Amino acid sequence: FPNLAPGGYIVEFQPGGFSFSPQNQGGDDTLDSDADTATGRTGVITLAAGANDQTVDAGLVDSNAFNIDSFVWLDTNGDGIQDAGEPGAGGVVVRLLRDGPTPVVVGTSVTDPTGRVMFLNLAPGDYFLEFVQPGGYAFSPVDQGGDDALDSDADATTGRTPVTSLVEGNDSTLDAGLTGPALATLGGSVWDDSNGNGVQDAGEPVRDGVTVRIYTPGGFLVATTTTSGGGLYSVANLVAGDYIVEFVPPSGTGLSPQGQGGDPALDSDPNPATGRATVTLTGGQVTDAVDAGLITSAPAPTAPPGPAPAIAIFDPALSKIGVLEAGALGLPGERVTWLFTITNVGSAAGTNIVLTDTLRPELRIDSADIDRGTVTVSGQTVTFSLPSLNPGESVAARVRTTVLSRPDGNTIVNEGVLTGTGSGGETVRRTAAAQISVPGALPATGYAPTPDNATPAALVGGAAVILALAGLIALRRRRAR
Repeated sequence: FPNLAPGGYIVEFQPGGFSFSPQNQGGDDTLDSDADTATGRTGVITLAAGANDQTVDAGLVDSNAFNIDSFVWLDTNGDGIQDAGEPGAGGVVVRLLRDGPTPVVVGTSVTDPTGRVMFLNLAPGDYFLEFVQPGGYAFSPVDQGGDDALDSDADATTGRTPVTSLVEGNDSTLDAGLTGPALATLGGSVWDDSNGNGVQDAGEPVRDGVTVRIYTPGGFLVATTTTSGGGLYSVANLVAGDYIVEFVPPSGTGLSPQGQGGDPALDSDPNPATGRATVTLTGGQVTDAVDAGLITSAPAPTAPPGPAPAIAIFDPALSKIGVLEAGALGLPGERVTWLFTITNVGSAAGTNIVLTDTLRPELRIDSADIDRGTVTVSGQTVTFSLPSLNPGESVAARVRTTVLSRPDGNTIVNEGVLTGTGSGGETVRRTAAAQISVPGALPATGYAPTPDNATPAALVGGAAVILALAGLIALRRRRAR
């Protein structure tokens, strides 16, 4: 902050999403953190004429450091307990929801072949998991055996776990047992198709080191492996169901023609344009016949050259900020604009996109608009609607408000919820929140705001007028000299 008059000052840091480092550590004022861990404020800094203080610093600690580590296993004896030798189940879709009056999906992932799934870097709050029940399987009995680290927590009907509060640490106890068909193994080989006929002829060499990826039909990556030991790959412990196998041809090679020769055990299975093949696994099946042939010179492409297209997914990113008018503090009578940005970072268009923003009673809605689409206002709720959002497209929406009263806790909080429909008919949900801190005491007077919230605004305005007049008087005196 340059050009300050001599006097006493306090610096206040406002770190959204972070907490402060311990204050005044280490004995070197040029390297320590000066912000009070509770208020974010420094002590009084006295500046003499011409002083230049470069030691007023703040260290920040990431507050979004909580994780949920979950396990899904095949409960072969159906007792609801993770017994020794029972395998983890891969390929199970798991959703993470933030708890509240209307729970919101904040993440979706899938278990790996060991049965593990993790949700990382979560903000403090209340969460629960929802396990998507695979076809042909049922959930184990819940809360068996007396050890929460070894039981099953998924409700038999909804697949949902109890709520966990991430306040002081991580949670690794929200697990799910499955009963039903044995797990399957998906495998095959990659070979050099020397004559390019799409058939594994005798004497054609195998190829190690080729990357193979396994996806769910929804596009979630289950496993990545490479061929070895004679061009072979194998991924075990998958729940029965549909999968997509993607082969990544090494540089300088392409994929053989698909489905040649009439023998599924000897042909090349992936589409040469995408590198992908779809396979359905039944319970206990062990397949080693999802294969790919490589040719050194690819045939005439059936799709534009370039990387294999990604699985089409609608993936909206939602961000939100609160912007005060110039010079405002968030006090009654002042204006706040809440700015949303919706960006489709996925590879497929989304449809039926609805963004809902329900504002707290401390705020009055003045107006709302969106770059494209429609807006409706009902009471304290603003609803933005978009018929579609293409990949890479970004749309901004704004809600202009006036502060009516000082909020509890001196913080104005506003959260928006976005829903849309993906290319496969799935419902996608995202949330974004923003907050503005309102001072508990006025910087001009030090007096706490009064209950009716009228005096503070008048005091701030009066202080601004007094300061302006003082500056004008000083300017006139300089001119008179």
